[in-house]
Amino acid sequence: MNTKLMTLCAVAVSSVALAQAPSAVVLTPGKMEPGAELKLSCPAGTKQIGGLKTALEASLCVKVGPNSTRLFHGPYVAFWPNGNKQAEGQYEDGNRGGHWVFFDEQGVKTGETNFKDDSYHGTRIEFFPNGKVKLEETYVMGKRQGAQKTYDPAGKVTVTQFQDDRPIAAK
Repeated sequence: MNTKLMTLCAVAVSSVALAQAPSAVVLTPGKMEPGAELKLSCPAGTKQIGGLKTALEASLCVKVGPNSTRLFHGPYVAFWPNGNKQAEGQYEDGNRGGHWVFFDEQGVKTGETNFKDDSYHGTRIEFFPNGKVKLEETYVMGKRQGAQKTYDPAGKVTVTQFQDDRPIAAK
C-alpha cells in the first residue's frame, strides 16, 4: 500500500481531535525538484497528504469532518507538472481562507487574493507578466465593493465603482 493511500485511510478512520486554528502560511520554495519532500505545518488533528515531488500535484492538510467527510484544513501548496509552484494558501474547515498567491507555469506571480469561507473577501490583485499590477479590486463576501482599478500595460488606469458586485460609476 503506498504512503498516500495509507495516509488517506488513516485520516478516514481516525477520530478527530479538536483542531487548532490553521497555522500561518509560510511561503515554500518556488520549485520542487525531483525527489524533494515538502513538509507542511499542519494544525493539530490533521494529516498531510502529498509532499513528494514524484506525481505531486498538491500538498495539503486534511481532517475528518462531520459524517466522516474529509476536510481540507491548514496550508495548501500546488505545483505545476514542471515543479514550479502554482498556488499557495490556507484552508479553514474545507474552505479557502486568508491570503492566497497564484503563479503561472514559469513561476511568475499572476495574482494575490484574500478569501473568507471560500469567497473572495478583501483585496484581489492580478499582475502582468512583468510584475506590474493589472487589476486591483476589493470584495466583501464574494461581492465587489468600492473602486476597481484596471491598468493597461502602459500604466493607464480605469476606475469603476462597485456596490454589491454591480458597477455604479466609471471614471
